Amino acid sequence: RHARRHHGVDAARRIFARTADLREAGKIDCRIYEAHAMVEARCNKRRDVARRCFQLGLDQRPELLTRHDATYALAFAAFLEADCGDPDEAVAVLERAVQAHEKESDAPAALWDGLVSLHHRCFGERDAAARAWMTWEASAS
Repeated sequence: RHARRHHGVDAARRIFARTADLREAGKIDCRIYEAHAMVEARCNKRRDVARRCFQLGLDQRPELLTRHDATYALAFAAFLEADCGDPDEAVAVLERAVQAHEKESDAPAALWDGLVSLHHRCFGERDAAARAWMTWEASAS
């Protein structure tokens, strides 16, 4: 944030680019992708670049779908829904995160809750939300 404020957008992007080796080696966790995406979306008004940053995180580190109670998947879905206005893609990210677990019962409750509330809030599909909830309950027992 400091680099962007004092030296401009290109300086902030250069800093993110310099972390490429550390990101690929797995020495930096998901917060670098999320932080850079939020800077691009909120400060630079470049939602397309922010979306690519989130997607880059999933491409380089697919384990982010299952780590830390799937906070990265939830953050990506929230960004897609709120900032991009794309709830279909948000549902796809959450479903992909559920499928990334070996068994559906291994997926954290927060992930299922996010999926159910997204169905209910964005699509008004009580049936789809109920199906997702019943799938989670069935897999948890």
